[in-house]
Amino acid sequence: MKTSSIQLTGPGTYLFHDNSRLSFSIDKELALVFSVPTEKTAGVVLFDPDHSLQQLQTMMQSILHKMTVDLGISPEKILVKVFGLSSFRKSVLETAYRWLKDRNIFITAEDTGRNFIRQILVECATGKVGVSYRTSEYSIPYLSQHTARDRNPLDEIHAQVLVLSSSSTKRILAKQSIEEHKNWVAVIPELPQNYLSKKTPTFNYAVAVIFDDLNEQPEKICNWIESIHVQYPEVQFRYSCSEIPKFLKHLSYVRQLPPLTPLLLPEFKGILARAIFDHEVHSTGDVIPMKRTR
Repeated sequence: MKTSSIQLTGPGTYLFHDNSRLSFSIDKELALVFSVPTEKTAGVVLFDPDHSLQQLQTMMQSILHKMTVDLGISPEKILVKVFGLSSFRKSVLETAYRWLKDRNIFITAEDTGRNFIRQILVECATGKVGVSYRTSEYSIPYLSQHTARDRNPLDEIHAQVLVLSSSSTKRILAKQSIEEHKNWVAVIPELPQNYLSKKTPTFNYAVAVIFDDLNEQPEKICNWIESIHVQYPEVQFRYSCSEIPKFLKHLSYVRQLPPLTPLLLPEFKGILARAIFDHEVHSTGDVIPMKRTR
């Protein structure tokens, strides 16, 4: 079936049930991408944060109703990705997250704040989302002077990223993506399974990126993640996959990175950058918690 390209031009709710490819640009707006890849269905809520929180909930309910009642899709199949809010609005994000949590709808990715305009590309048939960035015209009002967010642009943050993958190709691509930033270093063991087995007296990484090709028992991966999280709660864990596996869903601090493919590379880089940013502000105590539901 031929793919059609559709440009979304303003706030509203949108639903497509075909092979359409959607594109839109957001700055201060909030974008919620609802997807059901098995049904080739995607819905988008574009919300202006200057409007009421009740309107946001009404828009989300409209998309949910169309998916579950009109199309007969089970809510458990719906996945959501969250983008935008360059001028961060904590109340808006909390309202969206609470609404989704109350309905047991799973958030698979989140990329908000950071004073960026985002150009979003959504493939309805797969639920994949690509993101590119440019500087926003809006300031970030919740920053206090000299906080971590104020004094550390991404290129000025010094960070080490641990990468665990059994694929030499993915290890190379991950290293290139990380070390585009002059002060970021990728640490990539050639035998990642052995790394999970050894004791870790110190853990000096901002982010641990684990790929779904890692040839290891799920229980061992979970135990390793949990042991590091207990000792170093500021460390960010990202799992690169098309969908978070069941054995990790009880670990709310493990968030998804998209697969490392050419189409999703911008999204991979953007979410990884956000993870490093979150580690930086967590380490300095300048934290706004944004936990994933479910």
